[in-house]
Amino acid sequence: MSHHSEYLPQFGATLEEDFSPPINITAPGSVNKPNATSAAVILPRDSVLATQMSSGPQNLDSASSESATTTRGSDTPAFESESNLNITLPEKKNPDKSMNPPSPIISKPSSVRSHGVARSSRSSDSSSYAGSKSSSTYEYGQEPFANFKHKVIQLCHEIGYGQPSEVERMDGGSFNRIVGLTFASGEHQHCILRIPRFALDDKQPYEISDQISVLLYLSQFDFLKVPSILAYDMTTKNAISSQWVLQARVPGHTLQSVFYDLPLAEKLQITTSVAELVMKLGKIKLDKPGRLIGARSLPQLSYDPPALLKAVKITGFRKNPIQDQPPVKKQHITSLLIAMLENWRQDKEDQESKAMVEKYERLQAIVKEMETAGMMRTRDLGNVLWHWDLSACNILINRFDIAEDNSDDTEKQVRSTDGDTIEISAPPQVQTDPSKICQHSAHFTVDGSPDSGHKHSVMVKVKNDSARSCKHRIRVEIEDQSSTIYRHTLEISSLEKRNGSQKEEPTAIVGVLPEDKEGMQGQPPAQEQKWVITGVLDWDDALSVPLVLARNPQSWLWFDEGERTLSWSGNRDTKPERDLTNDELLIKAHFDQIMAREEPTYIEDTYHRGLWVRALARFALYGFSDSQDWKRYDKFVADWDEYFKSTGLKAEEDVKVNAE
Repeated sequence: MSHHSEYLPQFGATLEEDFSPPINITAPGSVNKPNATSAAVILPRDSVLATQMSSGPQNLDSASSESATTTRGSDTPAFESESNLNITLPEKKNPDKSMNPPSPIISKPSSVRSHGVARSSRSSDSSSYAGSKSSSTYEYGQEPFANFKHKVIQLCHEIGYGQPSEVERMDGGSFNRIVGLTFASGEHQHCILRIPRFALDDKQPYEISDQISVLLYLSQFDFLKVPSILAYDMTTKNAISSQWVLQARVPGHTLQSVFYDLPLAEKLQITTSVAELVMKLGKIKLDKPGRLIGARSLPQLSYDPPALLKAVKITGFRKNPIQDQPPVKKQHITSLLIAMLENWRQDKEDQESKAMVEKYERLQAIVKEMETAGMMRTRDLGNVLWHWDLSACNILINRFDIAEDNSDDTEKQVRSTDGDTIEISAPPQVQTDPSKICQHSAHFTVDGSPDSGHKHSVMVKVKNDSARSCKHRIRVEIEDQSSTIYRHTLEISSLEKRNGSQKEEPTAIVGVLPEDKEGMQGQPPAQEQKWVITGVLDWDDALSVPLVLARNPQSWLWFDEGERTLSWSGNRDTKPERDLTNDELLIKAHFDQIMAREEPTYIEDTYHRGLWVRALARFALYGFSDSQDWKRYDKFVADWDEYFKSTGLKAEEDVKVNAE
C-alpha cells in the first residue's frame, strides 16, 4: 500500500455513505434579482457529520466512541456560496460509529507561552478602536493606570509626539499592556502603545525586535492589514522604564464584541470574509518550518522605523519563553515530527527520565504508523504562514453602507461611524489588459470652520477592472460622538485631452455638509450594508507549518468561546460543550462549503486525518508541561492503538530525519 494513498476505503465507507441528503440553499428575494443564486447544494457526508460531531456535548470518558469520518479530498464537489441564505437542514442521523476511528481529544498546555491557544488568549492584545476600562492593577500587580498615565504622557513628549488629547486604558493580553493615544494633529492621530506586562530582561534580548520585524514583513500583504510600526524602544531607558512599541491604531471593533449579536445574514457575510482570509493565509508559502523572527539587526531605538521588511528568518519552534528548539530543514511532515520528538526525547535522556523517554519513543512510533495508515500526504512537504490564535478577539471589523453601482462610472457611497481607511473595488467586468486597469489611491483631509474644530482624514482606494471609464465619485459619511453626520464627496477623474492621448492628473473635489442625525431620517439612498475586515492583530510568534497543522477548525465563528467552560484548554479541535443551534450549524456549513470549494482537501485536513496529525503534532510542538498532558497522552495513545489495530496494518521502521 502506498504511504500516501487515500485512507478512506480502510474505514469501510461506500460511495453512497460518503454523502448526506442535500441541504437546500436559496438566496432570499432571488426571484427577480439578477445573478442571484438558487440551488440545491449537495454537502459531503463528512461535512454534515463533522457538524454533528462538533455540536454534541463533550465527554472525555467516552471520547473514544466518537467518530472522525473519512473523505476523498479530490471527490469534494464544488460549492456556490451566498451570504444571505435560506438553508433547510436534513434530519440528523446517527452515524455507524463502529465504522469510524475515534476522535482524538487534544489540548494545548496552558503554561506554554507560544503557539497554542490558552484560555488567556481570549483577552488578546488590542490595536483597534474597541477598548475596555477593565483594570489590570490587581490581576497583574501593576502600577495603577492613574499614575502610569502621567508616565505615558511624558513618553509622548520624549519621542516628539507632544501632548496627547486622550490617553485610554484598553484591553491588553496576558503579556502586553495596551494604551490608546489620540493626538490633535499630526499624520498619525490615533495610536496604540504596546508595553510588555513586565519589562524584558537579558534572557529575552530579541523579543521586541522579532515582533517588530514580523509585523514589518507582514505589512507587504495588504489583506492582513497589520498595524503600522511608528516608533519603538527595545531598552528600558525611558519615561515608563520598559520596552515599548508605538503602532498606528487599526480602525474597527473586535469581531468578538460585535459578531455574536448580529443577524444571521450579516454573520454569514462576515463568515465569507473570514474564509477568504484563511484561504489567503494558506497561500503564503515559506521556506521551512519554524518560528518567524527578524534578522535582529534593527537599532534598539527608532522614532522612524522602516515601513517594510522584505524578508524574515525562520528559527526553531519555541521550547519555552526564553529558548527555542533546534532549527529544522524543509522536509516531509513524517520526518519533521520525528525530528521534533527526537529533540524532546534527547532532553529527557540527558535528564535520565526513562518514563518520558519511552513516551517520546512511542509517539515517534505512532508517526510511522500514521504514515503506514496513509494519513500523511505528499503535499505535507510545503509550509505556510500560520496565525496560531486567529480568533474573534484578534480580527477587527467595521460596517460600511455601500450604495449599488448602476452606472459605468465607479460611484460608491460609504458610511463609516469611525471615519477610517476605505477600500473600494468596482464590480468585476470584462477582463482587460492589466495596463488599462484603473486604480487610484487618494488621501484627503477636511477642516471644518474655525469655530467647529472638526477635522476628518479619509484614505480611499479605488480599483476598476472594466477600463470603460476613469471617473469615480465616492461619498463618505462620518458620524461623531454627538450624532452629527458629516458628508464628504470625493470625485476622481482622468480626462483625455482632445489634442492627443496625454491625460490630465486625477482631480479630487471634496465637499462637507454637517447634519443632525435626526435630519437624516428617510433621506439616505438605498444602501447595502457590508462588514469589512479592517485588521488582524497579535502576530507574536507567527509560525511556518505544514498546511494540515494550520487547518484547525475556525470554531469560534459558530460557537462563542465565551461560552466555553473553565476546563477548556483552548484547543479548537475539541467540540463545543453543547449542541449547536440551527443558526450556528448554518454558519459552520457556510464556512466549510466555501473552504471545500477552493480547497478539495479542506474537509479531510480539518475534520478527519488532520485531527489525528494535529493531536500528535501538539506533543512535538509543546512537549509535556503538566499532569493534564500525561492524561492527554494516555487518552491519545489508547485511542490510536484501538484504531490502528482495526486496520490490520504494520508500521514501517525506517523514516529519515533531517535536522539542520
